[in-house]
Parts: sequence; structure tokens; C-alpha cells
Amino acid sequence: GFVLGGGIGICGAADIVVASECARFGVPEVDRGALGGGAHLQRLLPLQKVRYLYFTGLEMTAQEAARYGGIEAVVKRDQLHDHARAIAEKIAEKSPALISLAKEALNGVEASNLERNYRWEQGFTAQAYLHSDSQMTRDAFVTTGENANF
Repeated sequence: GFVLGGGIGICGAADIVVASECARFGVPEVDRGALGGGAHLQRLLPLQKVRYLYFTGLEMTAQEAARYGGIEAVVKRDQLHDHARAIAEKIAEKSPALISLAKEALNGVEASNLERNYRWEQGFTAQAYLHSDSQMTRDAFVTTGENANF
């Protein structure tokens, strides 16, 4: 159901994303006193939508996320494996050498370097941990399961 934090990282690093209709996407890190996920989420959603989710900590449904084009398909949960496998089988019918070259070419023309951007973004988590606000948000979440109010 939830595609948060590390789940965003997995989806953002994937070549093709198929989501179940119960999936919910979000980046609640700012509510947990950390940062992260933006570099990966920008591969799925437009910049302003990423900023909206990042700054508010809100979530969006798989159907909403699919409207922006980063999700190939939204299917019933029990159809997820079969749908993903059908896509994989279609790709497997192609020349492995050409698919490998195609992936390298697409990675080369991508607008930004995901790994570099993610590492840069994570440096801000280290900075956030130096602020008392970060500790307060982490403590609030661990203690009450709620976000800290400022």
C-alpha cells in the first residue's frame, strides 16, 4: 500500500513502474526531521508536484500519480505480479545487447544524474539533524506517531 521514503527510492530508480490501485505515494521525511526522496520522486512527477508533496508531507494515490505519466499502469493488487511479468516478457523478447545499449543511452540523456542528486540531497539530512527542529519532529513521531506542530 504505502510507497514512502525507501519505496519512493525504489520506484524512482526503476525503469518502469506498475502500481497496485491501493498504493499511496508520499515523502513524509520533513515531518520526520529528515530529507530525502526528492531526487527519485522527480523521475515520476513534475517538479511542482514533488515540491508540494515534499513540503506538505501529504500523500497521493497511485491513480493521481499515474496521471502525471511516471506510472505505467495501475492495476488491482492481485494482478500486479502478472502485469509486471507481462511487461518483462515483452522486453525479454528483444535483443539483450540492444536493450542494454538502450538503457545506457537513456541513462546518458536523462536530465540529471540520479545517484549524484540523491547523495547531494542526503547531505541536507545530515544538516537537518543538527537542528533542534529535526530532533523534535523525530521525537514527536516516535512518541505519538504524529507530526510535530510548530
